[in-house]
Amino acid sequence: MSSLVYLLRADGCPYYPHQVYFVGVHETRFEGPRLEEVVARHNAGLGSTWTRRFSGWELRDVFRREDQSDANDRATRLMYRHGLCRARGGQWAEDALSPEDVCEIVRRVAATYRHLCPRCGFALANHPRPDVCTAVQYAAWVRQSWGGSAFVAGDVPC
Repeated sequence: MSSLVYLLRADGCPYYPHQVYFVGVHETRFEGPRLEEVVARHNAGLGSTWTRRFSGWELRDVFRREDQSDANDRATRLMYRHGLCRARGGQWAEDALSPEDVCEIVRRVAATYRHLCPRCGFALANHPRPDVCTAVQYAAWVRQSWGGSAFVAGDVPC
């Protein structure tokens, strides 16, 4: 049995008029649903809590899944590129992210993009003091750099 990683995009909704993204994993097997049926289920409100918030999901891309972290890596890149408020997927398919989830995402982004501080996510070139990162700096970075913290639950402890 093989797996596919798929990327969905929706145009948002009236109260959030931005494009939003979702990364999912589809196990391919002979008797299972086809990918088109999986997308239809997301549009019918039968997917994750994140995909239930929006309608009009369309399939944008499909990749062969190489290992378990493939979907998480792709979701992390989307969150970095489009913001925490506009992307979900992999192990972060729920509507609200816990503070621990946000810390894990920042660590993954900083490991991928070496120009970012692994503690707070600020660009190292503009970092005020990388030796004394605080949760306050991190929360400010989430609001300024990632398009707000509307979908982040609680204060960030890292």
